[in-house]
This record gives sequence, structure tokens and C-alpha cells, in this order.
Amino acid sequence: MNATYLSALRLEGRQPVPRQNVSPKDRELVRLKGRLLCRITAETNNPVLQERLRQAAVEAESLAWLSPFPLLILPVLLEEKVREVRLHAMRQGQLLETGLEWQSLAE
Repeated sequence: MNATYLSALRLEGRQPVPRQNVSPKDRELVRLKGRLLCRITAETNNPVLQERLRQAAVEAESLAWLSPFPLLILPVLLEEKVREVRLHAMRQGQLLETGLEWQSLAE
């Protein structure tokens, strides 16, 4: 669990519930997500983008659990989610540039 989540629980006066009986399959999926996420987040120094990539990884993991073969599905789902995050970031950058151009023309 990340520090922000734990801090939010503590602020609400709740404590995280420790998982009991974690299966090897659970651990392996978490390890796989971690390895994939390390490679992906290493490609950028932008902390906002890194956080969005982490969120995408959590979403991909959640969706992978719905499959009978989560270890096989996770890399594909994560790749798709990462593509969406990067496309969104690119569009936001383009909008920012366009807005700055319009602003400079208006002055």
C-alpha cells in the first residue's frame, strides 16, 4: 500500500486490514506489476505522469484479476493503459501549447 493511502486511512481513524492467506499467485502478480511499472516509470522524470502511470497499473491489475489468467493478461492491459495515459499527456501538452500561442497573439 502506498503512503498516501495509509495516511488517508489514518486521518479517517482507520487502519489497513492486513491480507491473510496471500497466495503465491497473488504475490507473483504484484511482483509482475512492480517489474513492469519500474520499467515504464523509468522512462519519465515527470512526477505527475509517473503517478498516472501507477494508477494505470493499479487499474490494469484490477482488470487482470477478472480474467482466469491474470499473469498473462496484465502486461497487455498495462500496455493499453500506459498508451492511454501517454496519449492523454500528449494531448494536454498540445492544448497547453495552443493556449500559450493564443495568449501571445492576444497580447
